[in-house]
Amino acid sequence: MANTHSLFQNFCSNITLSQTKNNSLKTSRNALRSDIKSWFSDKGKKQPSFCWQGSFSMKTVVNPLSGGEYDLDDGVYLQGYEDIEMADWPSPATVHSWVKDAVKDRPKSDPIDKDTCVRVTYSAGYHIDLPIYIIKDDIAYLAHKTKDWIESDPKAFRSWFIDMVT
Repeated sequence: MANTHSLFQNFCSNITLSQTKNNSLKTSRNALRSDIKSWFSDKGKKQPSFCWQGSFSMKTVVNPLSGGEYDLDDGVYLQGYEDIEMADWPSPATVHSWVKDAVKDRPKSDPIDKDTCVRVTYSAGYHIDLPIYIIKDDIAYLAHKTKDWIESDPKAFRSWFIDMVT
């Protein structure tokens, strides 16, 4: 029987992000968090909290072999809306504009305002997606620009995934 262990190790080393790339993602994430906190503070709004999510948080992100982008997802959780009726929340377009304004000076190119997040693209070949949430009655609601506030709980999904892997 052939020993394929070295082939598998080579494959893994090719698709695994290097420590340098991991560190770059974390540094960029932290800088964006700082920008967002400063913007909210300057505007007299409550500080949001953050929670990284997606493949990076679950340690399943892969280094694209064909030169594509890799990414990190960092949820922005708006505070102060827990006791406010959903009908009185700011619109998803409004909160997207807040986050986009907060991070617009960080990258060389303008952030992209997608339906489900604000995307910040870096010339080093990666991007950071910033989905925006409000939690009410232990339910997370995503600011979706075309579908309004929709239930979406990345924390629950991450917990489910980790349980399944374990």
